[in-house]
Amino acid sequence: MRNTVSAPLATDPRRKEPLLPDDLDSLVPGDLVQSWEPWIAWDDECESNKTRKSWRQDGDPLCDAALRAMFPSSLNVHGIDLLDDLQTRAARVKRDGVTDDPLNTFLDSVTAEPPESIRATAEEIELAQKCFASNVLPIILSLLHFSLAGGFASPRITRVLRSESYLIPGKSSPGFSSQETQDRTVSRLLETGQFVVDVMGASLIPTHIQHGTSTTLGRTSEPASEPSKTFRNVRYDEQDWRGAGCLTPGKGEGWKSSLRVRLLHGIARRRILERYERSRNSNGKMANSNGTTTTMPLYYDPSTDGAPLNQEDLAHTLAAFSMAPLYCIAKLGYYPKITAAEASATTAFWRHVGFYLGIREDILRKHWRNWERCEKFGWTCGLMLVLELQESQKLAKEQGAEEVAAPTIGILTSFGGVAGFDTPIADRLAISRYLLGSRGSDAVHLPPTSLYTSIRIHLSFFASALPAHFGVAYTWFFPSLGHSWSERRGRLTVEGIARLTRYKLGMRRTAFRPRKLEGGLEDSVKREEEVEGDKEELERFMREWKALWEELIRVSAGVVMIVLIGGSALGWSLWVTTL
Repeated sequence: MRNTVSAPLATDPRRKEPLLPDDLDSLVPGDLVQSWEPWIAWDDECESNKTRKSWRQDGDPLCDAALRAMFPSSLNVHGIDLLDDLQTRAARVKRDGVTDDPLNTFLDSVTAEPPESIRATAEEIELAQKCFASNVLPIILSLLHFSLAGGFASPRITRVLRSESYLIPGKSSPGFSSQETQDRTVSRLLETGQFVVDVMGASLIPTHIQHGTSTTLGRTSEPASEPSKTFRNVRYDEQDWRGAGCLTPGKGEGWKSSLRVRLLHGIARRRILERYERSRNSNGKMANSNGTTTTMPLYYDPSTDGAPLNQEDLAHTLAAFSMAPLYCIAKLGYYPKITAAEASATTAFWRHVGFYLGIREDILRKHWRNWERCEKFGWTCGLMLVLELQESQKLAKEQGAEEVAAPTIGILTSFGGVAGFDTPIADRLAISRYLLGSRGSDAVHLPPTSLYTSIRIHLSFFASALPAHFGVAYTWFFPSLGHSWSERRGRLTVEGIARLTRYKLGMRRTAFRPRKLEGGLEDSVKREEEVEGDKEELERFMREWKALWEELIRVSAGVVMIVLIGGSALGWSLWVTTL
């Protein structure tokens, strides 16, 4: 990590310890401040709180205008494929000869390639995707235990999530301990997993089921071009799902998932603002069907919090996907270490994706122009989060109110239902504490880790890293065989994650449709998203996966035998010479 520095002495005049977000405005270049755990040197390009406040007033104007044109109200949009609906409405408006309408203005802006200063090259996209495939397990571990556990602890983000009952239960929802809430949380985490797999060009090419026939999801009417795969007379262009082609505007599945997530954010923003206006106009009362009224809970106040899911929130989220995993890979002890080229390509890749997610171009150019700036921005986001938590605690104390606890522990508890991460809750808390560091963990109220648990999780880190270490050693001694094994390991691991995600979603491929405020998707909607498994492809995957591990065992056993035989021969030789 190039942007971190050693902890300064308490007497060092450069050492600063801001307590509240506004204290950032008084920092000058050269000051040393502590983020989650590491210390960083403040510079001219680090953002003051004044600048961040201006970001909070800015949502996603083009997307918001398009959604207003599509739906007079956000109350009845649950279950709709927003991207498919946008494309259908925009085509109808264009046929009617309407010009400069919000639908086509927005669609035109996202079906164009990003500006050259933001666009990633095909080589950068493919290198970032290859880096993901080689490190998919520690990346998932970091997204769950660092990015999610830490980033969603922001008081303002917590209020957004609670307003939408997204990951965090709302007032009328059961708490984190209920099975309903845990299932909903797991489902939404898996949908985020599908988004990551899609943009990384590792999606499974599905067979969709709808009313007894196969159909694509949001498929255009244009004929497919070769090479393609055909399932039940439905053609899918493989390049739209694999590699750099997955981000092709208008066609790539990574592009589609990015746009669907952006539209979903827009609906959430609209719902929160409409709820705020209804509450203000009715003095906080909501009419019930039986003629009574109840108090309408408001978690988010735009007058103080800014626009929901604003530019600062989106930028922080992008940092959680781009910077945090590379930091965690190093901290978890994975080898080989991320190269400068991989870090640069990953930065360019997420800058490219960030454009389609609706992040302002000036923010992307400044903070994702290279890995060094991306890393520095990530650490300043961590610092800002700690200061926001401290400010929230201070306000609660001044007002004599009960402090609203960060949802970190509840979220960590909930995703135990994800296969592969159904570890004891003590281990999940310990992993987060290790990755976030002492300061960050204390800020989100993670408990201390016992010595026994600490030893156990570090042994699990070592065990999970063994295949990567084996691949390095294998490539060192047998370059061709080792490179082939490592490539297959990455490809099959990512495919396994994609298969697991699809299976845990109930054999669905989500279109990121809005849910009801206090519920999940209707069964009819889930049936529209169903996909049919391919038995032959699954059997092929299982054969290759088995062969991969059999090769690891054979080579490892061979090395052990050679060492034993060589050691025995050497010992015999030495014994004979002493006679």
